[in-house]
Amino acid sequence: MSRPRRGSQAVEMALVFPVLLAIVSGVLDYGWLALHEHLAADAAAVGARAGASAVEGEDPIVVATEASTERWRELGLSARPEIEARIGGGRIEVELTFGDLRPVGLVPGPNTLSAVRSRTVEEEA
Repeated sequence: MSRPRRGSQAVEMALVFPVLLAIVSGVLDYGWLALHEHLAADAAAVGARAGASAVEGEDPIVVATEASTERWRELGLSARPEIEARIGGGRIEVELTFGDLRPVGLVPGPNTLSAVRSRTVEEEA
């Protein structure tokens, strides 16, 4: 004899929904982190490019920092990054670090993101 199957769909949904929610949350979290890491790398690359091509009389470190900061603002991101530029060995390196990340939160992730980009400093002919 067959038993009544009332409520079996609700029980199945109750078992599947938490797993489905965790998967969707993980996709959103990692997508969010990847996007912000890419945007940080873009801002650092813009700063390195600007610092490497600074004209004579300009401080390449200041030019790189200002260009990275401006690019970060153009991207419309709310986090306040720490931007550090260094020159050594004929290269300028820009490091952009920001924290206080607020993804969806069901999947553990890093507290800070950092991106480093460098360029060869152009010599004046």
